[in-house]
Parts: sequence; structure tokens; C-alpha cells
Amino acid sequence: RWINHIDVTFYRVKEKRKKHRVITREEAAIFVKLVANQNNVQATVAICMMLGMALREIEALNASWDGFSYDRLEKMTFTTRAKNGIDRTIAVPDWLEVVIRKYEDLIESPEYRPSRRRGHREMQKEFANRPALNGTVSGQLENWMFTNPDGRPHVKGFTSRYIKRAALLMEIKGITPHKLRHSCANLLKLEGLSLDEVKDLLGHADLGTTYLYLEQDITVARAFQNQLGEQIFPGSADAARDLRI
Repeated sequence: RWINHIDVTFYRVKEKRKKHRVITREEAAIFVKLVANQNNVQATVAICMMLGMALREIEALNASWDGFSYDRLEKMTFTTRAKNGIDRTIAVPDWLEVVIRKYEDLIESPEYRPSRRRGHREMQKEFANRPALNGTVSGQLENWMFTNPDGRPHVKGFTSRYIKRAALLMEIKGITPHKLRHSCANLLKLEGLSLDEVKDLLGHADLGTTYLYLEQDITVARAFQNQLGEQIFPGSADAARDLRI
């Protein structure tokens, strides 16, 4: 009964942000090439969509051709349904549009395996009423982009082996399918996208969640500092280089 006579106060422990390893601007092109070299076109295109549009793996694997359209500026967009059940429309960058168009041409060619074409509407008559294995709302759509031989989308984790193998060759640790979402957010933030725009791209309801996706990179801060420095002291970069030598 002694505990009844002691004043006890509990404090919430402040957690330190974990350092997330992401794909940098310099590593992105090499990473995509190493993924493509593994000769699985479905995994390659899905990973490109994850890295280029900040999609979750499940959103990419359950992507439907019906999700693509062109806006009033004649630019490609993609509409996906997030895990909160809300649709969001994402701009498709030009390089990714080329990848998607080439993939579409490939799977429609007679040389491509028929079992892989079952994602298209005309190939889905016998599979139209069969639910997706992933159990998401977006997975119930027809006209899927990426399918198993049975005509259904791939399950979660399909891209993991290809991502891990590429990361291993680059000697990068900790890259997972979800880290590609982090990577896209960071790359776009470095290119000047505002926090609110990044939040909308990721489909977050709270800006605090978005902040957890972003890394603080000292090299980026230094680059902006040097831009200002060139205005104050023109030639400072060359002067600093000479001093180091």
C-alpha cells in the first residue's frame, strides 16, 4: 500500500527520428538500370512508378490502365486510391510516360506471352469476377497493368527481390519498396517542391507525417549557402578550392 503515498509523474519519451536511407539524385539512374538488368519488365515498370510517383508498392502492383489520362495541358496523369480510400491524381513525369508507353507497346505485341496480357480488359473475360489477392479497393479494378499468369495482380513484396539486389550491387543498405516512396519525396523536395505539395503527392492528411519522410541533407544546405556566397563573394568556390590545395 506504500505506492498510494508516492506522487508519480509519467513523461512521454521524445523519440529521435530514425535515419532513413534513400536513393539520392546521383544514384537514381544507376539504380533503375540495375533493376532493369534483372530482366523482369513488370518489376522494372512497377519500381519506376514507385520511384517516379511516390507510390506505395501495393498501389503500383494494383495499378489499372484506366487510371491514366491526359489533363487540359495534354500531360499524362495517374489516379490512384490511397489506403484511406481517397483518390488522388498524380502528375506522370515525361521519362516515366515513355517507360509506360513502351511497356504498353510491349505487352500488346504478339511476341509477348499471352498469360502476361490478361491484365488488359479484352483478356479478362474469364477473370473479371475474380477478386484481387491483395484485398485493396484499387485491386478490384479491371484492366490491370501487372498480372500473374492467372490474371490477378502480384501480391505485396513482388518488387522486393529486385530492389534488394540492385541496392546490394550499389552497396546500399536498408532500401525497401517503401523507401522508394521516401526517395521520391526527398528528390522532389530537393528540386524545390514545397512541403504542402509533397504532402499532397504522398496523400498524407497531416504535414507531420510528411516531415518524417524527408531527410536533412547537409550537402543540400551547403549548395544553397554557396549560391548565396557567390553573390556576396564572387569566385569564392575557386578561392576555397585553392586554399584546400
